[in-house]
Amino acid sequence: MSLPPFTIAEIEERLDDKFIEVPPVAIEYLATLDIQTQDKLLTQIEKAAATSSGLAYQFGQRLARSHELMELETIELWLHQAIDAFDSIGLHAAVKKLDELEQIAHLATEKITGIAFDDVSSVLEHFVTGLNGRRLKLDIHSEWHTDTETLFLPSMLNRFSDKKDNFNYYKCIVVHLWAQNWFGSWRLDNMDFLQQYVDQEIALQWFHILESIRLDACIERELPGLHRDMLRLCELTGEVPVSHIEIPGKDMIARQYVSVNQIPELLPQVINQPIPQNLHLIGVLKPQAVERVRYARMLKEKDIFRKAIAHILEDKTGKKPVEFSEDEKRAI
Repeated sequence: MSLPPFTIAEIEERLDDKFIEVPPVAIEYLATLDIQTQDKLLTQIEKAAATSSGLAYQFGQRLARSHELMELETIELWLHQAIDAFDSIGLHAAVKKLDELEQIAHLATEKITGIAFDDVSSVLEHFVTGLNGRRLKLDIHSEWHTDTETLFLPSMLNRFSDKKDNFNYYKCIVVHLWAQNWFGSWRLDNMDFLQQYVDQEIALQWFHILESIRLDACIERELPGLHRDMLRLCELTGEVPVSHIEIPGKDMIARQYVSVNQIPELLPQVINQPIPQNLHLIGVLKPQAVERVRYARMLKEKDIFRKAIAHILEDKTGKKPVEFSEDEKRAI
């Protein structure tokens, strides 16, 4: 049978015996807790007082809020950081560290339930390669997108209280970005169709939404299990699945043989409508990033081709490539 909690008088007596002063609100809060928690928090107050009476008082002022937001182990870590700051600089620095309560609590929560990119990047690389056999690089970016060679993902995901759900959300983002490559979002020769619109950024956003509806239908056909995960996670966050957006032409977009080349034709039907919000899963489109990669790839392929032809000519003429005249080099 557990012991009854300390009363306010008993808490005051314990603190008075060690000449520790804390705000009355801290004592009142302690009196509402079970005896094991009381003892652990009183021990932390005593640690603070052993460093500085002022630090103990400041810690006491924040005691209730810290216990609402953090586990006891995190409170102990937070106080130790404040004590280190006091030892290095003084009370002002220690109080500044105590004032980081909300931030430290948030980081602690992320550590418990969140998933860091660095912790799952290797698994995600194998996952995306397994989708169609093509290896894509992964990297971090504040806006998730693809340039057709790399999938850029958030550095941390903490949208869910369940770590597994955060990992699955990473997978769903990866699938939507991978789908742009596999199902041909970038097979358009160019994005010149955007130039006919006064606000090209709005036009690009609408193109992305329409194209994402097409991709979502492709994912549902090819990867139904992952598509169900997307719908479930969107429901948990209140995010709107693109397949649930009601816009003109939606049914046509979702047909099996619709290609990206037909999407620009639908823009006039939606361009003046408000942009749907809360579509985090699909990320953003960055055509300029794609164009840079295309150009670099073209130069690389051209260079490889030139070298191959040069070696063929070397075999036929006996000349090394460095011995070719300028006219011969241009001809290659």
